[in-house]
Amino acid sequence: MTDSTKERWKTIFTDFDFSGLSAVEYCRQKGINLQVFYNSRWKPKNSTARSKSA
Repeated sequence: MTDSTKERWKTIFTDFDFSGLSAVEYCRQKGINLQVFYNSRWKPKNSTARSKSA
């Protein structure tokens, strides 16, 4: 994931956190694929854990 993509997702997740909406409703309103949203939300944490265990 490029730095600009990370920043874009960080902005999306901040907006989501303050929206008060469920992930399903937020993604529906914003036109974001729900699975991509979930994968992007957890990918940074998972990729860090994998690199430490390798």
